[in-house]
Amino acid sequence: MPEEEARPLLVVGLPRAGTTWVAGVLGRAAGATPRHEPDNAKEWPGAVPATRALGRFPALRPGERDASYHRLWQTVLLGPDRTQERREQVVKRLWGQPSTDALEEVAQGRPPLRLRLAGYAALASRCLPSAATGKTCRVVKSVHAALAVEWIAETFAPSVVIVVRHPANVLASWLELELPDRGRNLHLEPRARERYARPWGLPDPQPGPLAATVWQLGLLLSALEQAADRHPEWTVVSHDHLCVDPEAAFEALTARLGLPWTEGTADFLRQGNRPGRGFETAREASNLPESWRRRLGPGEIEELKRTLAHFPLHRWRVDELPGPTPGDG
Repeated sequence: MPEEEARPLLVVGLPRAGTTWVAGVLGRAAGATPRHEPDNAKEWPGAVPATRALGRFPALRPGERDASYHRLWQTVLLGPDRTQERREQVVKRLWGQPSTDALEEVAQGRPPLRLRLAGYAALASRCLPSAATGKTCRVVKSVHAALAVEWIAETFAPSVVIVVRHPANVLASWLELELPDRGRNLHLEPRARERYARPWGLPDPQPGPLAATVWQLGLLLSALEQAADRHPEWTVVSHDHLCVDPEAAFEALTARLGLPWTEGTADFLRQGNRPGRGFETAREASNLPESWRRRLGPGEIEELKRTLAHFPLHRWRVDELPGPTPGDG
């Protein structure tokens, strides 16, 4: 489809699972600028009204309805590439430069009035995040759609790439960066309890923030795994596998997705394969798969094993982690 926009590509994973890396590479292979987390209310005003009632990790099943969430994804995946400049300027002025505290209020569903108004203006006028014109494919990444990816896929029919990563590495990154999204207390969310915890027979997490964080990790990762199992047409990639030989692995991935592979894509990979820290995407890939061994302490590994043992994960075994096995005396 050289003259037409190709089918949108949706890249979904957990926070700190490698989705930015994957979407960045695929975006270059596709000749498109990736759209970064359009459902993240801290990043894009239109997500404020779209996720306010649904929470940080919306849980929607195919066939259910939510008008604001539908409008958000319709705009991002199918909407026009151009937004009226005057409307964009209104949104930008309303949004301004919110403080970290104000953005955290947004994430908790309590947006200040000005940011709420910016959100309604952005969603109503279909302002696009990171809009790119004249491109052939939309590559959209989300770390908040794990519990809604099937709804998005059924409603808008994008190609779907699921990115998974060893849960110990995800936990290590959440803790090191003190990621606010690590503590959204999904074990208290009615929809999460009704749709996942109860059918899976999950006990509540042990007291304390670490146990609640691991419980949330287990829920999101298990939900993604099961959704992918129900959809063999989706593509599942492991961040840990991609790190072994990034160029070969990504070249195979782009071929499977029917995207072009260019020397520019390879250069992007090589340039990013260097030391980095924090939220930088630069990393020495070969050091990442086993990095949790030096980043997690014995208590954190023990909690990971104890909590994840209750979840229906099948890509990783908790007894592969060092230390006492859950239930040992």
